Amino acid sequence: MSLKAVEQAHARATALRSEDRSSSFGLEGLLLRTAFDGAPVGVGVCDEDGRFLEVNESLCMLLRQSRQNVLGRPFLTFVHPEQRSASMASYFRAVVAAAANQISTEHSELLCLTGTGATIWVAVTWTITEPDEDGCQYGIVHLRDVTEQKRTQRRLAKIQRRMELAFRCAPIGVAVVNPDGRLIESNPALQTMLGHSAAALGRLTFEDISHPEDRDGVRPLFEALLAGELESHDTVRRYLRSDGSVMFARRVLAMGDDTEGRGQYILLQMEDVTGERLARAELRERQLRDSLTGLATRESLAYELTISTMPRSLVVVELRDLSRLNGVLGPSYGDQVLVQAAERLRLCSRETDLVARLGGNEFAILLDDVDGSAAELVAQRAAVELAEPMIIDQTSVRVSASIGSTTDPAGAEQLEALLQRADLALHINKGAGDHSWTSFEPTMLDSTARELVLESDLRLALDNGDVAVVYQPIYNLESGALRSVETLSRWTHDSLGVIEPTEFTGLADRAGLMDKLVEHTLRRACADLNTWRRDAGDAANGLTVAVNVSPQCLAGADFPAMVANCLIEADVPAELLVLEITESALSQSDPAALANAQTLRGLGIRLSMDDFGAGHSSLARLTQLPITDIKLDRSFIQDIDSPGTEAPIIRAIIAMAGELGLNVVGEGVETDVQLELLRRYRCAEAQGYLLGRPQSAAEIGRLLSEPPMATVA
Repeated sequence: MSLKAVEQAHARATALRSEDRSSSFGLEGLLLRTAFDGAPVGVGVCDEDGRFLEVNESLCMLLRQSRQNVLGRPFLTFVHPEQRSASMASYFRAVVAAAANQISTEHSELLCLTGTGATIWVAVTWTITEPDEDGCQYGIVHLRDVTEQKRTQRRLAKIQRRMELAFRCAPIGVAVVNPDGRLIESNPALQTMLGHSAAALGRLTFEDISHPEDRDGVRPLFEALLAGELESHDTVRRYLRSDGSVMFARRVLAMGDDTEGRGQYILLQMEDVTGERLARAELRERQLRDSLTGLATRESLAYELTISTMPRSLVVVELRDLSRLNGVLGPSYGDQVLVQAAERLRLCSRETDLVARLGGNEFAILLDDVDGSAAELVAQRAAVELAEPMIIDQTSVRVSASIGSTTDPAGAEQLEALLQRADLALHINKGAGDHSWTSFEPTMLDSTARELVLESDLRLALDNGDVAVVYQPIYNLESGALRSVETLSRWTHDSLGVIEPTEFTGLADRAGLMDKLVEHTLRRACADLNTWRRDAGDAANGLTVAVNVSPQCLAGADFPAMVANCLIEADVPAELLVLEITESALSQSDPAALANAQTLRGLGIRLSMDDFGAGHSSLARLTQLPITDIKLDRSFIQDIDSPGTEAPIIRAIIAMAGELGLNVVGEGVETDVQLELLRRYRCAEAQGYLLGRPQSAAEIGRLLSEPPMATVA
């Protein structure tokens, strides 16, 4: 453009700005000027040489320049030197396009200089006008600051590069899997792990690399992930290398983030744990093995559960009629049955499963298993195999088996908890025929199952000290002082809540756990009595503690020694312990119980006949027994409901017991009338809800610090 043309263009722009805005042309100019100046992006008008003829305020603010400093200067002046040639090339390409009577727009991003010397990234859009009446064309440029956008893009690019670097350099195998299971991308670690090139893996599916026995659950798992039913899935499975060898790998499958336009995909992470598995297998081999079958022991099985938090299942197998076989053919035949059964269970199991002998005729199989499908397969095989006859010394022998299983998808349960549920399923399976097995279901917890569950859990609770001991106060009716306490057991089951004492004591009796229950109660009572004597001082002087003893415990050969040890360990004088027994426990038909009672009495321990009068109790019989106390059965006073009532039997028992030097305790006192009758007949002591309900050791300690009960005295 000539200098004259430039001057004309400047003159036209000046005239436009100074036009009388009250005229029609001036109003149009006002509107155009307002739109021009108010544009949120920088706008400039350039001549054919790229000089700014007009600019708006947004452009000046963008370049940090005054209007006077921009007008008349080439746009090139504000472009960073490194990019000026490129910007002019873009400009002139637009000019050439416009010369062909086309309106063309050229987009670019340029690094520009501001008036403060800073650099900014600017998005540039050029538009070339059509020639006016003088044949002049103008370039209209729009400038928008995209510095932050460029910085964000660079940050995202760096993050992307880091992610790509992490993907490529990760020490574990990583792959992107499409919904059909194809490994569309893989990192070098996975390629090395499986022995395939990237191209070869890209032609394979996840099912292709999985071990044939582990493929059944792949498709349902993918569907659950794609449907959003699972966020991720973590387990150990077997996979095939390119040379056909088997690899154990911990793999995690998770839904990928659809931010890269891939659509739905699953992210696979895989870590080779073959070495760890082999080391664990070697460790299991070094541990104790069952000497007869060569299987892992119960201890090995428990250890395996502690070192793994993977989803698993437990299958329990019990051989039936083995004791009958031992009795008919001899123990050696029974041993050979166990050996053959162990071998069949090995064959029924997978390479990754742990087969153990729990003891006697019981076996267990621990499996990596998420939903019980693996346990179902192994249990089915075991049921079929064990139903087949065994040939022992040329004799065909059939042994039936009961099979139960349970699943632990969280991998959190320990052996006893898993055995409890599997044993319950096994017990129910005993009613089914051969070739069958039973999986645990919560609905199995009916009355029969409840007893099995409670028996197992009571055993654990006693071992762990989880059965609580509470104490019911026994008061002296003359002084009102706390004279003694009777121990009572309380048990709260983790899932079934409070278990009534009559239920769990009866269960302990049937399950052969009464000895453990009595010993647990006795040790706790002696320890608490020692604490009261230490903390309460004189207030606890002469305080006794009474513990109920079952007939089976009393007749036990080691019972007197156990009681003596409890007293010694707690540093409690023997005369402060009262053992409550029933008359039936001291029957003449059980000389062991009577002998133990005499031994205990010889140690100074007091013996109280509980529930006296409820059966065939006889005062004459008491003269023949080493008894120091009797407890009147609550049935004697439960119907006394009005003042002045006479109870000649109670009066006679108390009087005759006094003549024999026996201490009498009235139990079940619930009303003032009943209490007054016992006081009138000079009963020495009493207990019942009127005087105090069972309470904790700490509450008994507080009672000892209080004055005697006025209502009793």
